[in-house]
Amino acid sequence: MNQDEILTKITEIMRETFNSPTLELTPDMTAKDIKGWDSMKNIWLIVAIEEAFGVKLSTSEVISIESVTDYINLIQQKQS
Repeated sequence: MNQDEILTKITEIMRETFNSPTLELTPDMTAKDIKGWDSMKNIWLIVAIEEAFGVKLSTSEVISIESVTDYINLIQQKQS
């Protein structure tokens, strides 16, 4: 998948996770930019992303995620 396809899919996942159907993501967005993105929602988000993309993120990878771009890059690495 290319970056745009991954961003589109992550946007769908985040819209559902954060119950925000009009949420528009940009690659540089962080948890601070999205209302309701707390530690519990982050766990739900990680699980949903792992399931949707068929990947498994390690604890160290999850800790390193700071932005939507980090999710995109990790997914691309895992799928190649």
